[in-house]
Amino acid sequence: MLQLPLIGRPCLMSEFCFAVQDIEWPVEPRRTTADGIPEYLWINLKRWKGNREGHKTQRIRLYRNTGSAQYCPVAALLNWLALSGITSGPVFPALSHSRDAVKP
Repeated sequence: MLQLPLIGRPCLMSEFCFAVQDIEWPVEPRRTTADGIPEYLWINLKRWKGNREGHKTQRIRLYRNTGSAQYCPVAALLNWLALSGITSGPVFPALSHSRDAVKP
């Protein structure tokens, strides 16, 4: 569960947040369980502190916790996207002092 805050935290203070468009779902149907949650998601990081221009892409595979949905980073990410209504742009948008999302 610590994976999401570690990945998303830098976008609160910088512009290195991954976007919804950077999330890849598994293409094989057998990789998705009966409840619709995939075994894993790929997150493609295109920019980070050492790669400001985005010449490289780093792929991170975020695995599902099959033991407990409460501690599952894949379920947490999908729930966050559903509850926040975010369909494009940064997954964790920067907030202003009034707690409103900052428009890019």
